Amino acid sequence: VQPCRWEYDQLSKRGGPASGWRDEEQALPEPSSKSPLERGARRAGCVDTWHERGTLTEAVCVDALELENSKTENNSREDLSSFIKAKGHDEILEVVEEEHGSYILNSKDLCLVEHLQELISAGVSSFKIEGRAKSAYYQAMVSGIYSQALRSIKTNKAEEINFLRSELETKLVHRGYTKGFLFGEKADQNLANSHTECAWEFCGQVQSITNYQLRITNDLEGFVLVRVHNVLKVGDEIEIVRPFYDIIKMKVGRLVDSVSGEELSEAHGGQKKAVLLFVGCEVPEFSVIRRRIV
Repeated sequence: VQPCRWEYDQLSKRGGPASGWRDEEQALPEPSSKSPLERGARRAGCVDTWHERGTLTEAVCVDALELENSKTENNSREDLSSFIKAKGHDEILEVVEEEHGSYILNSKDLCLVEHLQELISAGVSSFKIEGRAKSAYYQAMVSGIYSQALRSIKTNKAEEINFLRSELETKLVHRGYTKGFLFGEKADQNLANSHTECAWEFCGQVQSITNYQLRITNDLEGFVLVRVHNVLKVGDEIEIVRPFYDIIKMKVGRLVDSVSGEELSEAHGGQKKAVLLFVGCEVPEFSVIRRRIV
């Protein structure tokens, strides 16, 4: 039996020290939020212990072999299932892991883009986008969509909200959406899978040509410099997402190596390559690019 713990950085709000708290038996190592499941609390990865009103609650991990009292002597580590039992409780729960990991608690993502006007009317003046441990693409997408939604409210473009909600559904990997407890409903859990499939993939981020040491002297008019993520190919259907969710839809026509000036048919993110993409118009730095994969 092995206790699983995570460090909560805000214990001071509940009467405990800010970090490195101590229980009656032993001090937790600082900052040991990753053992034994190798998930860090400071990156929103903590899963199985919590601190409530000064009382430590621990989830105890139990091997299936122990639960079955070693029925056979030939069990290997690969044959073991995993179970958890909350400290002070008798119920034992099986932990099932699939290719994307385990998700004992897997809440659907909060989505209130259709209810911003109601929140504003209730007195809310500022909205925070949760972006910890999220990709640059996710942050650009969600912040851009909500920014555009707020602008649409000011200009009474209600139909734009429906479009933006559809974009959240179809252009982003998510766990399904819920309104949480805002309207007195029960928050939804996604226990079927870790996330939805998406027909689009993040493939690049626009960088500043002026701040990049280009070694070529070609005519660069109409080109933007792109740091490739995943893969980008000539012929790909792509969308360039500019600030306030201003989208350029196009097919990749020309890719040029930013070092050699060579025409490319494709570029891969694993090469840490920056390429020149012909767009034909101005694209601000930090705009993100996605490509259709389905």
